[in-house]
Amino acid sequence: MVRFKEETKIQLKKIMWDLDYEASEYDWGSEEYEFLLDIVCEIEDEMRKSK
Repeated sequence: MVRFKEETKIQLKKIMWDLDYEASEYDWGSEEYEFLLDIVCEIEDEMRKSK
Protein backbone atom coordinates (compact mmCIF):
# COMPACT_ATOMS: atom_id res chain seq x y z
CA MET A 1 0.00 0.00 0.00
CA VAL A 2 1.20 3.48 -0.86
CA ARG A 3 1.61 5.93 2.04
CA PHE A 4 1.68 9.55 0.93
CA LYS A 5 3.11 12.33 3.07
CA GLU A 6 0.61 15.06 3.95
CA GLU A 7 2.45 17.50 1.67
CA THR A 8 2.12 15.08 -1.24
CA LYS A 9 -1.61 14.67 -0.59
CA ILE A 10 -2.06 18.44 -0.76
CA GLN A 11 -0.20 18.59 -4.09
CA LEU A 12 -2.21 15.70 -5.51
CA LYS A 13 -5.46 17.44 -4.55
CA LYS A 14 -4.30 20.57 -6.37
CA ILE A 15 -3.49 18.47 -9.44
CA MET A 16 -6.94 16.89 -9.27
CA TRP A 17 -8.61 20.32 -9.10
CA ASP A 18 -6.53 21.53 -12.06
CA LEU A 19 -7.37 18.47 -14.14
CA ASP A 20 -11.04 18.79 -13.27
CA TYR A 21 -10.98 22.43 -14.35
CA GLU A 22 -9.23 21.54 -17.61
CA ALA A 23 -11.79 18.78 -18.26
CA SER A 24 -14.58 21.34 -17.90
CA GLU A 25 -13.19 23.10 -20.98
CA TYR A 26 -14.09 20.06 -23.13
CA ASP A 27 -17.48 18.71 -24.13
CA TRP A 28 -18.94 16.29 -21.63
CA GLY A 29 -18.23 12.75 -22.80
CA SER A 30 -15.48 13.70 -25.26
CA GLU A 31 -12.29 11.63 -25.30
CA GLU A 32 -10.34 14.49 -23.77
CA TYR A 33 -12.88 14.98 -21.00
CA GLU A 34 -12.99 11.28 -20.20
CA PHE A 35 -9.18 10.99 -20.25
CA LEU A 36 -8.70 13.86 -17.80
CA LEU A 37 -11.40 12.61 -15.44
CA ASP A 38 -9.96 9.09 -15.57
CA ILE A 39 -6.67 10.51 -14.27
CA VAL A 40 -8.53 12.37 -11.52
CA CYS A 41 -10.27 9.12 -10.51
CA GLU A 42 -6.99 7.18 -10.48
CA ILE A 43 -5.38 9.74 -8.17
CA GLU A 44 -8.46 9.84 -5.95
CA ASP A 45 -8.57 6.04 -5.69
CA GLU A 46 -4.91 5.81 -4.70
CA MET A 47 -5.32 8.55 -2.12
CA ARG A 48 -8.26 6.68 -0.56
CA LYS A 49 -6.24 3.49 -0.39
CA SER A 50 -3.38 5.30 1.37
CA LYS A 51 -5.49 6.35 4.37
